[in-house]
Amino acid sequence: MESTKNNYTWKGIVFGFLLGIIAGVISPLGVEFFKLQFFSPDIEFKFEAKSPYVISTVFGIDEIREYFSVIEFRFLIENTSKHHSADSYSVMLTGLWHKEGESFVSSKNFEPIKLRQYPYMPSSISPGMRIFVPFARIAHPDYQKKFDSKLYSGNPEIPQFRFQVPNYPRWMSSHVEPGIHRFQITVFFDNRPPVSKMFEFQWPEKRVFSDILSNIRINMKS
Repeated sequence: MESTKNNYTWKGIVFGFLLGIIAGVISPLGVEFFKLQFFSPDIEFKFEAKSPYVISTVFGIDEIREYFSVIEFRFLIENTSKHHSADSYSVMLTGLWHKEGESFVSSKNFEPIKLRQYPYMPSSISPGMRIFVPFARIAHPDYQKKFDSKLYSGNPEIPQFRFQVPNYPRWMSSHVEPGIHRFQITVFFDNRPPVSKMFEFQWPEKRVFSDILSNIRINMKS
């Protein structure tokens, strides 16, 4: 009889121990799921191929007051929540494809890469806040010859479409070849699932900076 009681006691101890482990693993996951479902911000992306999403600006060096014309592409992130901030966001180029025949194929040697942001960007997006996020630019050839000559691809004498990448890996092309392309941008947050948007872009073979915007097509597909 005593042996039977001891067996039940040990079984109870083991069961309680296992139950404690399971609760310790599942409970944080459940809390995290609950937070993401009910306390995460609502985020909207917006982009159109016109101002203020496509702007003419200047890049250069303030110290010597040397500036060059640049066309910058940016999308809008809006936190439509009333109470929840979007915390610690990070913007990445997560896909790049070019059209071959009737289908799109992944660009050679592509890998996800972080995009450069404005230096004054906030670390979180408060409820109701709207921010513009740059993702690509077309620079005047004079700028390219001075600043882009060390990049590994793209003739600096001709306007090039380049994503706003701080440092391109050596094995990746730093410019987009003429043709029809699709690319995906993903914004990651600490307190909500990531948001991804697909863009389609048509880039001509022959191009002159002065009328470049009349010869390209770019739109957000989803």
